[in-house]
Amino acid sequence: MSEETGADVEHAAPARLIPHDTVSGRALTAVIAILTFLACLCAGGAVVLAAASSAWRDDVAREITIQIRPHVGADADAEAEKVAALAKQSPAIASVRLLSRAQTEETLKPWLGSGLDLSQLPIPRLVVATLASRDPTALEPLRAQLALQTPDAALDDNAVWLSHLSAVGRSLTLFAGLLFALVVAAIAIAIGFATRGAMAGAREIVEVLHFVGASDAFITKHFQRYFFRLSAEGTSVGGAAAIVMFSISELFAARGAASAEGATMTVLLGAFHLPLVGYGAIVGVCAALVAMAALFSRVVASAHLRALS
Repeated sequence: MSEETGADVEHAAPARLIPHDTVSGRALTAVIAILTFLACLCAGGAVVLAAASSAWRDDVAREITIQIRPHVGADADAEAEKVAALAKQSPAIASVRLLSRAQTEETLKPWLGSGLDLSQLPIPRLVVATLASRDPTALEPLRAQLALQTPDAALDDNAVWLSHLSAVGRSLTLFAGLLFALVVAAIAIAIGFATRGAMAGAREIVEVLHFVGASDAFITKHFQRYFFRLSAEGTSVGGAAAIVMFSISELFAARGAASAEGATMTVLLGAFHLPLVGYGAIVGVCAALVAMAALFSRVVASAHLRALS
């Protein structure tokens, strides 16, 4: 077969080696849409967890709590005011807030619930202070002064909470990343098997194209275009569904925050909100999956053609 014939074949109008509207094609599009939806949920969830973890750490690192333990015969109000005055004199403290007993009881409601009579309980008084800097050594003079003048006061710099929150945030983000990697691997495997199946179904056409002089690059390009189109359709549906899911979740979370249960969840976990970078991550995931599917189908098709040769 002459080189001119092969060139004519490659420059001719692209023939469809694979029918575009088939049951297998629609099934693969649905599979890609579902897996993309899961991948986008993992990516968006990782962004939400990272943002929430960062907010938790910032809040915890910027504040300290001084707890005044009550005991019989002591004036809890006077002790609390004395501790607050000592904290205000410290250069390590930017602001001080003395919580009344009623305010302290309010902070316990998310954990104990409302309607409980706490008047008979020896609830400690709390002084909440905002740090002027994040230097942990700056608190040592205040700690020593409190131990000397108010033995019933205990300063908590939240270091234990901070380490626990950091560990939890890293673990959850790592888990979301692992799920994302598994979903991407599943998409790659599905595209690989679909490409091999499509090439096996079009084997006679491929052999005829080889016979008339078509190159392997010409053939693989058609398969690449086909799977690019399928993956673009599937990822568009899956990504759009993930965006709708996050938007609806934010709406319900905002409405539910007014209830007692929602307020408790907000105190414990923070407000559910996917930042703009999270929506950008979803779009980026969809684009990356389309590019990966097109590239992987081309690699599999090229390997399959070399095996046929």
